[in-house]
Amino acid sequence: MKKYRVGIIVLSIGFLLFAIAVVQNYIEKKEIKRNKYITVGKVYKYNNTRRGADIIYYYYNYNGKVYKSDELSKDFLISDKYLTYFEVEISTENPSYSRIHLDKKITDTLKIKAAGFSLDDDKKDKKYN
Repeated sequence: MKKYRVGIIVLSIGFLLFAIAVVQNYIEKKEIKRNKYITVGKVYKYNNTRRGADIIYYYYNYNGKVYKSDELSKDFLISDKYLTYFEVEISTENPSYSRIHLDKKITDTLKIKAAGFSLDDDKKDKKYN
């Protein structure tokens, strides 16, 4: 009987954590949509997961501050996107809420510089790893 209770408690906690993650994701998407600002971000690291997806780590600048974020991606080709610039949507109200668009690669050096990057940022990226 005691094992049965422990199982129910563990499943309940797992479901609760999953529900919190879904609600948080919804809140972030809604906040970005309401206060959208498009900038440039740079992928600086990745981790392979056992589920066949990769965790993509990127950073971007907003109002003179550097923000770091990550996303799960199944379509990430390391050779094409590692240490590369992409379009990032952020919320002006909460700049830590962001979504990177790995299908929108930025190659325009003027946009990259305007977003607060220098072209020799590869040295800077090593401190994030």
